[in-house]
Amino acid sequence: MAHELTMRNGRAEMAYVGETPWHGLGQQLKPGASIDEWIAAAGMDWKLARSRVRFGEGKNQRTWDDRVVLFRGDTKAPLAVVSDQYQTVQPRQMLEFFRDLAAANKLTLETAGTLRGGAVYWALARMPEQADVGLGDRIKAMSLMSSSADGSRK
Repeated sequence: MAHELTMRNGRAEMAYVGETPWHGLGQQLKPGASIDEWIAAAGMDWKLARSRVRFGEGKNQRTWDDRVVLFRGDTKAPLAVVSDQYQTVQPRQMLEFFRDLAAANKLTLETAGTLRGGAVYWALARMPEQADVGLGDRIKAMSLMSSSADGSRK
């Protein structure tokens, strides 16, 4: 799966407006969809949870005191082992923040979703600026926000 989109119950955790993406996956929304519609369609309606890391068996069981496992609250799928100081951002929080940022700067939400089982989540918006680069080619400015539950986005 070159796209790395999270698949849950046969659906890609991704939503978009406009043309169908190259991979043909995700849920299409109408322009102006509410943030709750985006969160549900993009599969970002779950919470990131944490638990102490325990290993070993019986009398030999130990706890890794300065590490926690981050996991999806809905499926309980583990996403990463990180420091107990690791600060998490919930998928919903990230999308809500991006919505507010987009509204303040006249951006239009284009796509959002999760990758690698939910370890990474993102939102992409179109900026109003465009530039002609010659011969009819036009560059459209975009803004990407992403966060992670695996320490890959800092």
